[in-house]
Amino acid sequence: MDLIRPLRGLLAPMSEHMPIVLDAIGPLDAGNGKAPGILEYHGTLSGGRIVLFGFYQHSTRRTITAEMWFPHCATQVRPVARIGSADRRRQVWSYGPATDAQDLARTIVAEVTTWLQAFGAAREPDLEAPIAFA
Repeated sequence: MDLIRPLRGLLAPMSEHMPIVLDAIGPLDAGNGKAPGILEYHGTLSGGRIVLFGFYQHSTRRTITAEMWFPHCATQVRPVARIGSADRRRQVWSYGPATDAQDLARTIVAEVTTWLQAFGAAREPDLEAPIAFA
């Protein structure tokens, strides 16, 4: 099951209405289980704060991870997160053969949207319509 495509499909309209940019997309290599699916973005929240977030799918583990973090400076790609840091979010979802990819993708996007809103979004998430940031 490829979750990268449905996630990209749900996030694409959002990028037209808020300052997020697709940085990297890598297809899930389910054939050998060695290359994870990758979908990474960066964005600018209200006040100019930069946010990085990504989705990483591992087919052999049947998991997808969403991560969000804030770089401490423009030259640092991924800062070292402190335990309990409010500047970093991470959640892992498991899935099985009967899991509906679209439903799981909507759940994941809703969670990440909630994270983003905690740091400057203008309104509640609506997965049927794009969201906007102040």
